[in-house]
Amino acid sequence: METTSATTPIFFSLKHKNGAIFYYLGIRHSRNPNDAQFAFIKEKWNEFLTSAKRPLAIVESEGWRVEASDEAESISKGGEAGFIGFLARKSQVPVISFEPDRKTEADHLLKNFSEDQIEYYYFARIISQWHRIKNKPSVEEYAVWHLKRDEQMLGWKDFAFSLEHVEAVHNSLFKTTLNLNDIEWFQIIENPTREENPLKAVVRASATYRDEHIISGVINAWQEKQNDVFMVYGSGHTEKHKKELIKRGGINPVG
Repeated sequence: METTSATTPIFFSLKHKNGAIFYYLGIRHSRNPNDAQFAFIKEKWNEFLTSAKRPLAIVESEGWRVEASDEAESISKGGEAGFIGFLARKSQVPVISFEPDRKTEADHLLKNFSEDQIEYYYFARIISQWHRIKNKPSVEEYAVWHLKRDEQMLGWKDFAFSLEHVEAVHNSLFKTTLNLNDIEWFQIIENPTREENPLKAVVRASATYRDEHIISGVINAWQEKQNDVFMVYGSGHTEKHKKELIKRGGINPVG
């Protein structure tokens, strides 16, 4: 079964021959508690819990770890991952992310791309994320904090993890001046499906590597460990994930 509309996430469900069920929602990244997709996610979550015997939630980021007193705060702090984390804690359901660590992924990308291209892509994802946050620090503060985090994680000795250097990288790569308020630009850069994305080769290589790492973990959790899975991910991954889940699981969609 699969559903989608302009206002709801993409949804499909699967059932493995071992009996384990699988609910998948491909969503728009959002930190707006009033976004209608969160009501749909909660509806499917409650439906999932009525059938799941060994429930496990799988999300895209560590946002599920945020501390929140209610649903709205969980969304504003952690987006869809924060929301799932909040719902899962209420129902005592474990949550996991199978995302590869930043260092391992970057080392893989360095085989074909420069440090400038790779870190600019990571930077664009962070700025795009900043634009989705409601109560937030200044964009400069947010950017610098994440650049310093990447410096610690990646350990590159010849790359200056500073806003000034990113501005220089932007000018070198695109021959324009960096504008942190240009949300459309950063949405293009982070999106592997946008043909006008000048870094699409980097983004697609990252997506391919991530998807392989994620699917391997998901298949193991669902097929080998026989967990009932509730998975929420950015809709850009949905088609690839569904294809691989069906192929490797040797099953057909429910409905």
